[in-house]
Amino acid sequence: VLGYAADCMIKGPNTIDFSNGHQSSLPDFDSFKYTYGAKVNGDNCVGGCVGTLYSSALIGVATKANVIGETEDVGGVIGKAYCDRDENVITSNSFDGNVSATGSKIGGIVGYLSVYCANYWYFNNNIAYGNINGGEAVAGVIGFMYSNSGGTYIEYCVNAATINGSGHVGGVIG
Repeated sequence: VLGYAADCMIKGPNTIDFSNGHQSSLPDFDSFKYTYGAKVNGDNCVGGCVGTLYSSALIGVATKANVIGETEDVGGVIGKAYCDRDENVITSNSFDGNVSATGSKIGGIVGYLSVYCANYWYFNNNIAYGNINGGEAVAGVIGFMYSNSGGTYIEYCVNAATINGSGHVGGVIG
């Protein structure tokens, strides 16, 4: 949908809340209102919805796509998210499909998440389905994360995807 988004809010119609901890099963991806990304190809900073998200909020977006990257920073929803301001959020987003890259920092929701803010920043209630394949730092939700923040909160995220990688492979964070 977007190659580069800065200083904005992207809001979809979906709400996901895993915070009460009483879910007996995961929601079916088809219950979300989603956008088809079809097939998204690129070298780096490749995402099914946004290639690079800079100091912005992404809320309630569901993406169904095949995302293929050549090198690094490849995600089902966002390829690279960089935040240097307080109070931005990535919440209630979902992905279903395939993410594939030969390089590093590959994730079902975000390939590379970098947070540089003084107070707080939230990444919560995100879920990934499908298949995530890459080299190093591969995960169902966030492939690679760096935070130099006073309060970065990763909460209530779920991986329901199959993950394959050569090193630093995780269900939620690589």
